[in-house]
Amino acid sequence: MKRYCPKCKSEVSPIDLICPHCGVRLEWKSPMVDQAQPITQPEKITEASTAINPQTSDQEYSVSPQGSPLKSADNNESGGISAPKKSNKKWLKVFLILAIVGGLYNTFRDDPPQENPKATSSASQVAQSAQHMESEKTPSSVSNPKNKRQAKLDKAYDVISSMGVTGNVTASTYESNDKGFMAIVDRKAMIFDIKNNQYAIVDNINCIQDFANQVSNKARGPIIVRLAIPNATHDQDEKAGFGEGNTHHIPFYIVWNYENNQPVDDGLFTGTGQNIYRYETYLYEPKNVTLAHIFLSDAIPLLNDAKQQGILK
Repeated sequence: MKRYCPKCKSEVSPIDLICPHCGVRLEWKSPMVDQAQPITQPEKITEASTAINPQTSDQEYSVSPQGSPLKSADNNESGGISAPKKSNKKWLKVFLILAIVGGLYNTFRDDPPQENPKATSSASQVAQSAQHMESEKTPSSVSNPKNKRQAKLDKAYDVISSMGVTGNVTASTYESNDKGFMAIVDRKAMIFDIKNNQYAIVDNINCIQDFANQVSNKARGPIIVRLAIPNATHDQDEKAGFGEGNTHHIPFYIVWNYENNQPVDDGLFTGTGQNIYRYETYLYEPKNVTLAHIFLSDAIPLLNDAKQQGILK
């Protein structure tokens, strides 16, 4: 169907939006020629703004006063889509793709975090310590003399701690005597009576070596062992030796005999005061007698253990 400009009556194409003869803006609303308004300020129409989808060339279009194409009369949204909107979406997609690619590049190019040498070393030491503690629980490690000895020292430490004694146990005869044991605690020789929950410090530690020398020569004494008994109570030997606060300082005058080549009690004596010249009083208190018996049985084994570890010479 032919169409004509409403102003100059010239024949125009059905797809013209502006009359090519007089320049009036064309508004197609029906097959019939309708009124048109002349353009007061001609604008340059770009090729992109006037491009129409070939598939909609037979449809009628209306043009807004500003010259932007509207939707077709049959509401078909496939035609009349403005090019600038497509361009904006396209650039938005390109920008997002570039941003994602850039982020991935920075992620993969970053150097891996460096490990803290101190933290790594500390973690390694903790792991080794845990492994060592675990290995001590296995039968193979228990059979190791060093581990077995350390286990005995640990048990001795637990016992003396329960008695209120603190210190580093470096030598011990723990588990060699059912009455008690002897130990070197912070370089002090001590006797622990487990049955009576009593302990004593050997003030003259050199008496242990003198006793060992006599036993090696099959001598029978005597030997004088000077003990300091903390937290002492009044007992049958309270007049022996002397008191200093709650500590009872008492000397043991010991002679012995042999059974199965082991020294056994053959006489236990003591005296009164600090400077004792004659030991003519018997030990009467059973707890003190027990301390003397532990010395007879454990003094030499303690000396040997301490010498092996270089604690005593």
